[in-house]
Amino acid sequence: MNTQDREQLLARMEDVQRKAQKTGMAHSKFITPSEAAQLLESYASRQDIHLILDGGFDESERKLAVFLHPHWGVYAQSDVLAALQLSFRQHDAVRHQDVLGAILALGLSREVLGDILIEPGRACLVCMLPMADYIADRIVKLGRIGVSVEKIQLTSLPSVTGSITEKQITLASLRLDALIAAAFHLSRNDACELISSGLVQLDHQQCLNISKIAVQNAIISVRGKGRIKLLNILGETKKGRLRITLGFY
Repeated sequence: MNTQDREQLLARMEDVQRKAQKTGMAHSKFITPSEAAQLLESYASRQDIHLILDGGFDESERKLAVFLHPHWGVYAQSDVLAALQLSFRQHDAVRHQDVLGAILALGLSREVLGDILIEPGRACLVCMLPMADYIADRIVKLGRIGVSVEKIQLTSLPSVTGSITEKQITLASLRLDALIAAAFHLSRNDACELISSGLVQLDHQQCLNISKIAVQNAIISVRGKGRIKLLNILGETKKGRLRITLGFY
């Protein structure tokens, strides 16, 4: 995150926390992991306001920044968040972008939606509470796939690991350019171009270093391509290449 983006983020959040000072509790729209990290750093020493980052479940990436006055009392996530389940046939192939596209087509912004988790037969999403009924009443299809929509408890959301497709691959090294090239079937030159153009995030932070070595559990996002997690480093093949397990979101 560059300096200008950081300053704009903190200015927006100051507006939210000032509202919380008056009303007791206020929250932002959903923010990204890099934005959340900046907020935690900025508000770590504040005693006049409490900051909670909540995406509906422990492993969530997109979260609300919830500001509480110290005398507010007990925070309840059900006061600000809701979960929806979109059910379809087990053999239907539904992707993250199918769900996101259907919801954005309703005229909503990405910032009112949290994480989207997909399992065979259902896609679950977290949203801001006021949006839940609006979405549930209007979504009937994901592309050509018919769905039924219902509210569910946040505790009924699937695990993140259940929404990851695992795949074993071999590659020359764990350099960022080599990993992206192997994961997304690109040339090394194309992978380097993506990194140099600022389109790659490593653990939710922009990374411009093509030779950066990824470690186990690293999360790599490539704009326009997708997101992967380095789940396991399994060792070398007889030809000296590395064998790894990737998780594809």
